[in-house]
Amino acid sequence: MVILSCSGAMLCAQESYPQQMEYNPCAINRCEIDFSVYGEFLYWDFSRTTGERISSPLLDKTFQKKSNYEPGYRVGGTIRRACWGLEARYTSINSETSFTVNNFLQPGDRYEHKSKWDYSVVDILISRLISCRWMKGSVTPYIGVKLAWITKKIDTEFFFQNPKAINLKNDFSGYGLNFGSRAAFQLWNCCIPTSLVVDLSCALVKGSFKANADVIHAVTPNLDMTYNNISTLLWVPDLYLGLAFDLFECHCFDAQLSVGYETQLWTKYYFIEESGSAASPRQIGGLGLDGLVARLTVGF
Repeated sequence: MVILSCSGAMLCAQESYPQQMEYNPCAINRCEIDFSVYGEFLYWDFSRTTGERISSPLLDKTFQKKSNYEPGYRVGGTIRRACWGLEARYTSINSETSFTVNNFLQPGDRYEHKSKWDYSVVDILISRLISCRWMKGSVTPYIGVKLAWITKKIDTEFFFQNPKAINLKNDFSGYGLNFGSRAAFQLWNCCIPTSLVVDLSCALVKGSFKANADVIHAVTPNLDMTYNNISTLLWVPDLYLGLAFDLFECHCFDAQLSVGYETQLWTKYYFIEESGSAASPRQIGGLGLDGLVARLTVGF
């Protein structure tokens, strides 16, 4: 998702500020040089399209994880000259979840599951802001690169006929092309100017998975398995929909508050899971993220 201030879109439709006799840095044509920085508060949930699976020689069940929204953040900045922009941003979010299944084979049996996601993504984008006066808005197509590092850790314990513990760690790293477009349409211009913002993008990421599994049995030898370089191509569609509020604006400084909803899906995602007395990688369908995005943008 890429968001540039709506005020910048309107300013790029103007020719220039009136010429002044004395030098005034605030009178520089802001369509030539524009800087903005922003910070976002994220409240997202991680979900798997196939749910969480519990496997054993006597049991093979899938449990759909309940929503577990966790806070995260995204920070970035944009420099724009003559309506061409260069943006860099970093997204980070961690999510932890746990659940217990009691009496799944017979009274007294118990399964405990704890998992943690670590999600870090860097985007570098080049954009072109196009002002649309007839609809009081702007369209900003962009293209760039996406770098991703995603880790999931799982600690599980089985308490039944043959107790055992399983510790899994899955690391994914990848890079690829990211392209999309953002549109902002002004809804009203009184009191607090408000715009509807829609951002749709898709990335093609080439990545590799590395996984490690430690299976600790109470009555049989322990297992330590590592899987390296499981390569794949992932499509990552992303959709943002929200409202942008222009808080204030002057010649040298403006601020904007945005609130919206974002969802994305990492397709063809692999994951190593325990199966009986061993462990093996398998495709889990998709890794989905979605939730609230609240953003404050300051432009200079």
